[in-house]
Amino acid sequence: MAVKGDIVGVVAPHAGYDYSGAIAGHAFKPLAGKKYDTVIILGPNHRVYGFRDVAIYKEGFFKTPLGNVPVDSEVALKILNADPAKFVSDPDLQTEEHSLEVMIPFLQRTLAPGFKIVPIMMGDYSRGTIERIAAEITKHTRGKKVLIVASCDLSHDKDYKTACEMDKRALDSIAKMDIGAVEKYEGSGKTEMCGYGPVMVLMHIARSEGVTKGQMLKYANSGDTTGNKEGRIVGYGAVVFAKE
Repeated sequence: MAVKGDIVGVVAPHAGYDYSGAIAGHAFKPLAGKKYDTVIILGPNHRVYGFRDVAIYKEGFFKTPLGNVPVDSEVALKILNADPAKFVSDPDLQTEEHSLEVMIPFLQRTLAPGFKIVPIMMGDYSRGTIERIAAEITKHTRGKKVLIVASCDLSHDKDYKTACEMDKRALDSIAKMDIGAVEKYEGSGKTEMCGYGPVMVLMHIARSEGVTKGQMLKYANSGDTTGNKEGRIVGYGAVVFAKE
């Protein structure tokens, strides 16, 4: 599916590649050959029980079989210093977090070489924290060509029909850039996003960049990708935000 305009960010799923890799590929394909200075990767916290802050990897690099990708220390440190009580840097917090790492090989295979990353793991999805992260990212990346990647799976452990219904509601609201609806549906349990916070940060940034709508590129769930529609289903969606 063709994507027109300058891509500001994408939503991509983070389950194992066998389950969601093909759907994630739809999110990254429109980025092929594009040049970015910095990629902000936002993901949820799966492993650190009770973590309610925001962990930002501030230096070094991430290593994959495709090579090393450096962290943009300049941007990471500026965001960290904006709120040292809420924004923390401790590599141990992210050691077992897959939601950020699984995005990197897609970036390596699609983007033009030379980009750096800022991996951000969110443990707090409050409105204030979401808006603060979005504002600090915007403030401290001015003058750079930046891509935002929101790592997000959808409904978990539902029957196939329920998963499809919930996920359609979530993706429709995201694509419409309806921040209020995304917040309302998630708060009422009508949607279930493992990555709600990252998606909301992306939507706030996209709105500030003048993006008026997103484009839903692909939806499938684990019932589709494994062929077992009788089990506990997990949903996956690919969305892109571009300004024309």
